[in-house]
Amino acid sequence: MVSAEETVRNFDLLRGRAGQARWVWLTPTDTDEQLLAEYPPFKAAGIDWRAADHVETAAALLKRPESVIDTLSVTRPTPDRRLFEPDGVHLTSVGQVAVARVAVAELSRLN
Repeated sequence: MVSAEETVRNFDLLRGRAGQARWVWLTPTDTDEQLLAEYPPFKAAGIDWRAADHVETAAALLKRPESVIDTLSVTRPTPDRRLFEPDGVHLTSVGQVAVARVAVAELSRLN
């Protein structure tokens, strides 16, 4: 909804409000553009997401000096479509488990 530059400014504003707290970012999860394009409510409303926007946001986060957990790469769409609900945006329990595993593994590595 906003430019990449505005997104980075928003990250900086959020980080600035955290004081001395230890900061760990999570990249956005991916989307399944095929499912998105086929989802009737989104089609009817003219709603869509671009996976490229999530990639751009993840790239901006990965450049930050704070710790970043990459959840984008573990939620790349798969041929069996198991990671996403029919809307292509929200994760199924399989997708949520994939994100939880990488988050727990990375957080335990950071400690």
